[in-house]
This record gives sequence, C-alpha cells and structure tokens, in this order.
Amino acid sequence: MVGLLDCPSLHTLDIQDNQLDDPELLDHVFSKMENLTVLFTKGNEFFRHIPNYRKRMINRCVNLDYLNDRPVFPDERRLAEAFCIGDKAAEKEERKQIRSEEAEKR
Repeated sequence: MVGLLDCPSLHTLDIQDNQLDDPELLDHVFSKMENLTVLFTKGNEFFRHIPNYRKRMINRCVNLDYLNDRPVFPDERRLAEAFCIGDKAAEKEERKQIRSEEAEKR
C-alpha cells in the first residue's frame, strides 16, 4: 500500500474487499495522499480498528470529498476536526457554532 505514495496525482482510490487489516494505513498512507478526494474502503477490516473511523479519516485526509457511501460536507469536516482536537465536547461546541452561523445567515 505504501507504493500508492509514488502516485501523487492519484485522487480516487477504491480498495473495497481487499482484506486489509492494518489500521496504520490511515497515518502511513491515506493521510499522506495529498490529492486523495474519493476513497472507498468497505469490506476491509482495518477501519474496524480505528475508533470513530469516519471522523478520523475526514480529519486526516484533508482533501477528501467522498468517503465510502456518502459525500463529505463542509459542516461534517468542521465537526470531525473539532472532534479530533477535543473529543465530543469540542464537536458539540462546533455544532452550536454552525447553528449560530446558519441562524445569522437567515
């Protein structure tokens, strides 16, 4: 998998059902793929070993626009970043901030 880093222009990756089980893939491969915007990982075991997998993937893969079965929206990215910085309390505060900003727009 580390060989993927030799393909810096790679932006879409489908590794579904490849029986990958190393949770280090997040930090050692995916987070280093700067142009990665679409990632499909279903059918692998590695994500079961990463607590709060979706939030952590969104936080570590800064350009990810689509993960598995759904897009990554800007608000979800903000919440994931807050969660990874300060856990659920920070995520809750960020959610309040997003609601406040939406209310101001209206």
